[in-house]
Amino acid sequence: MTESNNVAVLEEAPADSYTWSFPGSPVRVQLHLDVVERLRPSIRSATGHTQQEELRGLLIGHFEAQRQTVEVTDFQFVTQTSDLDKLLASTSAVGFFRSHLREGLSLDEKDLSLFQKHFPKPSHVFLLIKPMEDDAATGGFFFWDNGAIHSGFSFLEFPFHPELLKLEATQTVHQPFEPVVEPEIAPQPKPEPRKRLGVRFSFPALTLMSILLIAIGVAIAFTLMQTNAWLSLQPKHSTALQLQVRQQDEGFWVTWNRDTPILLSGQATGVLTIHDGTQKRELTLAAAELRMGSVVYSTTSSNVRFDLEVAVRESTTALKAASQ
Repeated sequence: MTESNNVAVLEEAPADSYTWSFPGSPVRVQLHLDVVERLRPSIRSATGHTQQEELRGLLIGHFEAQRQTVEVTDFQFVTQTSDLDKLLASTSAVGFFRSHLREGLSLDEKDLSLFQKHFPKPSHVFLLIKPMEDDAATGGFFFWDNGAIHSGFSFLEFPFHPELLKLEATQTVHQPFEPVVEPEIAPQPKPEPRKRLGVRFSFPALTLMSILLIAIGVAIAFTLMQTNAWLSLQPKHSTALQLQVRQQDEGFWVTWNRDTPILLSGQATGVLTIHDGTQKRELTLAAAELRMGSVVYSTTSSNVRFDLEVAVRESTTALKAASQ
């Protein structure tokens, strides 16, 4: 994996697809949303608790070498892995997928053996899809990196839902921030005393201003009551962000509790502050990005600290978390 001192962010993608990528990734995956829409009902229906009930299949598409992009345009279920050789000879497969009915999101020994045998190209990818409660599902890609596969976790999980992915595509793409340099503040001349203006308000004008201020106050109070009422009706999840940082070979995997009620409201925004040695970076996270629950930060430094602050606009509801 190439070195990069950037933060994983959303990539621009055509309106009918979602681009999975992060800084330093050796490959990008452009996943067509109609594939997600057609595959999702089958994944949701297979919600048992045994590995025998997991669905498997081929990811169909092509690889664009110039952009180092795998484009997934279709899929095909596979009932017997012994038929893979015949199927691979008659399809343009770019990878494999499996539903995941177990803890976490990782490849097992059988997955690795199958991937190494039938999908040895550096452009091949493996997609895991984990169905969850409330009609939700999470996806994550695995890939070749200098002849090895990082099987313990996906570097970037994403909501396996066409509407949510379409919403993410409309979010502002955040570019990597440059180190914050404190500007030198030049001495300011002492301001001259302001002249007092003789302004008089008539009684009707004061009355109208009072009514306007009261109306604005009522509107703000109503908005806050709606937000707090929505949060109070949600299932009782842990209210803590539970910020966790796991160091990898070339950086850090930062995760947080995406089921925190303030994030489930869909009205929260956040700021992830990264203290990398003497440098400071700030990454603004939209509601959809907060719901993803993780980012990957690539750096060669080991002296890194992360602070996450989440808040709801026009509300006193806020959460803060810091890495140890």
